[in-house]
Amino acid sequence: MPSLKSHRRKQIMSSRKGNRHGSLWLVYSPKSNEDLTITSDRELLYWMSELEINHNVRQFKFDAEVAVCLDENDPDTFEVVSFTLVECVDGTTELHMIDARENLDTDLKCLSVRFRSENNVIRKAKIVRVPLARLKLFSPQIGFWLRILAFASQVRDYKLDVETDLVNLVVSTDGEGTIRSLLSTIHIQDPALAVGAICRLILSGAILVEAGGDSFGYNTSWRSL
Repeated sequence: MPSLKSHRRKQIMSSRKGNRHGSLWLVYSPKSNEDLTITSDRELLYWMSELEINHNVRQFKFDAEVAVCLDENDPDTFEVVSFTLVECVDGTTELHMIDARENLDTDLKCLSVRFRSENNVIRKAKIVRVPLARLKLFSPQIGFWLRILAFASQVRDYKLDVETDLVNLVVSTDGEGTIRSLLSTIHIQDPALAVGAICRLILSGAILVEAGGDSFGYNTSWRSL
């Protein structure tokens, strides 16, 4: 009988979609509260910048097979295409595709379409093309955000309601500061829980941080909304 470790390795390798030479990332997503297998560096940049830390995104699903109407002259014909299915906080739906050909323009390209939902209801959506140039522009920040995600991952099994309330109280009172000053002000006995609560609030958008070239740490500046 294969071990759990070898079974997990097989599951991960099967998600490479034929590319056995590219990077493979196993990451934790606080937004979906699950582990994700990211099959390339490009997809990692996309997931982080356009999904995980995008406060307009409520939930997402990779490799969703979606029936969309792409021909305005034939509104009854739907074609199944693979997208990242994105549900936004305002209730709208976006269908994301990475445009690997675009290396200059960093703006998102949107196209309004109709698609057939899982319950066969026809709904409106936007196909969003994410240029490769946009992902490259974000790439210097990836280490900063991966460190924040690592801290959030360490407390994934904790509710942290009390710790979050304590952090929110200081944030609303002080308005801005550094992570060091924030930690020194809040009264949380376990530093790991304190940092975990702070990172959750950063990822949710309740605390704004400056993602500079340096890694996330004590000297990182923050401010309230």
